[in-house]
Amino acid sequence: MNKNQPKLKVQYKPLWRYIDIACIVSIIASIVYLILNFSDLPDQIPIHFNAKGEADSFGSKSTIWIIPFMSVFQYGLLTIISRYPHTFNYTVKITDKNAAKQYNVAIGMMSNLKLSIVIFFSYTSYQIVQIAKAGQGGLGMASTALLLIVISLIIINSIIQSKSNK
Repeated sequence: MNKNQPKLKVQYKPLWRYIDIACIVSIIASIVYLILNFSDLPDQIPIHFNAKGEADSFGSKSTIWIIPFMSVFQYGLLTIISRYPHTFNYTVKITDKNAAKQYNVAIGMMSNLKLSIVIFFSYTSYQIVQIAKAGQGGLGMASTALLLIVISLIIINSIIQSKSNK
């Protein structure tokens, strides 16, 4: 952390609020979906998938609740971290002149990461239920690859924005 970076109060943008609402809706929908389908799950469900998206470890059906817990935890952690953009590392030197723009880019990146992660966890919960009920199948490589691509694009976009707002 650079202690010389200015501390500014950043106005929370409406887009970030909409993203927060989408995250919360996704988390709630995932939890409701799990509640509605929990009794239909077999005693053993896939709990880990290899790089090809094939189930390679199984556990009790109650382990499905770890996923929404992780989603809530990640959402909360990234929300809290976003409140302190002056503590982030940046690709450019932060000055009084560029701080507001840089902090907005950083908070926007965190907001997009929250949404991507929450949607990925919700999708994973849904897929695990579907796989467990069918007794076969896997996530496939596409879902993990898509998550990595989306997160990479978010980070690359934020770096480009940051550099253009020196």
